[in-house]
Order: sequence, then structure tokens, then C-alpha cells
Amino acid sequence: MNFKKCISRYILSFTIGIIALFSAEIVEAQNIEKKWNADFRRFSDNMTAVSIVKDGIIELANDQVEIGAFCNSDCRGSVLLQPHPTQPSSFIGFLMIYGNQNDSITFKVYDHQNNKEYIALNETILFSTNAIFGEIELPYAIKIDGALSSNNSIESLLINGVEPTKVLGSDTAFHLTLDYTTSITISVSPEDENASVSGDIGTFDVEEGANTFVFTITAQNG
Repeated sequence: MNFKKCISRYILSFTIGIIALFSAEIVEAQNIEKKWNADFRRFSDNMTAVSIVKDGIIELANDQVEIGAFCNSDCRGSVLLQPHPTQPSSFIGFLMIYGNQNDSITFKVYDHQNNKEYIALNETILFSTNAIFGEIELPYAIKIDGALSSNNSIESLLINGVEPTKVLGSDTAFHLTLDYTTSITISVSPEDENASVSGDIGTFDVEEGANTFVFTITAQNG
């Protein structure tokens, strides 16, 4: 690892550490009692997962969602999601995980709003001292199935009635680069007829160059 990468990793670790220190205050402000708590005093080592939670392609973007890390049934860390520092439509968790080298770590998710617990679909990860999974701008996705709806996929994404050949960025964002100024109409149809769509939907004047559009699907609980 070269010097610049070492410095960047140190800065990221320091930033995550500072944010993690305020997690207890955030939980208190949310007035939510966490479902899981780890006894960190048993361990001298830790690692971090900078995480979001996704049900299919839809991000669970609220502060009622808790992520727990486990080694078998032993809780090794937990965190409630909080607003992303640079992406207003996203919620992120700075999950400190405690353990011993090569412990097998799995994840669970708890939805406090609906009192539902989910086992993450992610593969088991191995504990590695001071490791960092995910970054603030590219979080590690904790994946679950069925938290929002029995069918919450995007049926179609159309620009001026034509489906784009490639969607870039996150699952609910795309980039459009033009060499001219024009007006476009964006429409998104969810497969769940009870779901609602918000964000950059409608008609927009698009400038020459790179443009980014973001939309959110809110499905019914079920």
C-alpha cells in the first residue's frame, strides 16, 4: 500500500471513529432503545462496516432501522441508521464490530417501526482487525428480502418514452450526459401498484454536460 493510500485510509478511519463517538447521542435523540447491544469490553480489537440497508433495489432510508453484527448468536455490534452526511435521500450506519481475528460475522436488520427482524442475505465476512467495509460515498449494502413489499421492483424507467440502455450509479439514480441543451420527461413505474415514486420525476430542462437524476420508491409494508 502506497503512502497516499495509507493517509487516505487513516483519514477515513479517523472520520468514522469521530462519527461513531456520536452514535450514542444520536440514539438518545431518536429516543429508540436498540434491540441489540454488544459487550465491547470483552474484545481488544474492532473493525468497521460503513453500511446502508437495501430490500431488493430499494434503500431503507429512515432512522428506525437497526443493523446488528453477530458471530453465531453473539452480538458483536449494532447501530441505528442516521442521515447520510452528503446524500440527503440516504441513511447510513457506522457499525463498529468487535471480535477476534477470523471470527465469522453475519448481519441482521431490525425495523423498529414495524417490529420486524430480518436475517441479511450477505455472505459471511471474516473479522479482520481495523478493517473497513464500505466507504462514506460507497457504503457496504446490507441486503434483506421482504421488508417493504412482496413486489417492490422497478417495472420501467423511461426518458421521453424510451427506456435507457444503461442505468449507472446506485439502483435509484442515473446519469445522463448530453452535448446539447434540451427538455426531457422522466417517468418511473414500480411493479408494486401500491408503491409511490418521488424525486426527479417529470419534465426538466437539461443542460449540456453531465446530469444526475435520483428517484425514490416507497412501497407498502407487508
